[in-house]
Amino acid sequence: YDGTARVVGCESVPSGLSVLLTYNGNTWAPTNVGSYTVTGVVNDVMYQGAVTGTLVVGKGSQVLTDFVPTNGSAFVTTNRVGLSATASSGLQVLFSTNLGPGAISDGTNLTFTGEGLVDIVASQTGDVNWIEAPALTNRFTATKAYATVTLTNLNQTYDGTARVVGC
Repeated sequence: YDGTARVVGCESVPSGLSVLLTYNGNTWAPTNVGSYTVTGVVNDVMYQGAVTGTLVVGKGSQVLTDFVPTNGSAFVTTNRVGLSATASSGLQVLFSTNLGPGAISDGTNLTFTGEGLVDIVASQTGDVNWIEAPALTNRFTATKAYATVTLTNLNQTYDGTARVVGC
């Protein structure tokens, strides 16, 4: 399967005779996966003949490419990261976490629930015309986000009571 019409060839003896081909009784060639009865009938005033065979269209292979962010990318725990990849079949790619403090929402949005290594798997399960694509795994590193701390009320006057410094 590759999405194009699967046309059967034919030869006649003597060569050059007009042969009408049908696929399960239709004159158009099939595009989808399946088995089709192909009949060839000579269409000539001087000759007759017919042949029947089976055209088998198998599932097509697909691969995943353009998986971003790329393997080895680094993020901080407050980042929200958009995931994307392309299946050569044009079918939708699915994402899942396989390791670490990562969570996926809305199918393509990666967030982090803590620091550590996060493995994200891109997959495409196929359909009636395409076999499952080999999955891809990209590993990311999530580190804690930096926070700013400011001390306040550092200059105070002694009055005999405990002094409190604020944050």
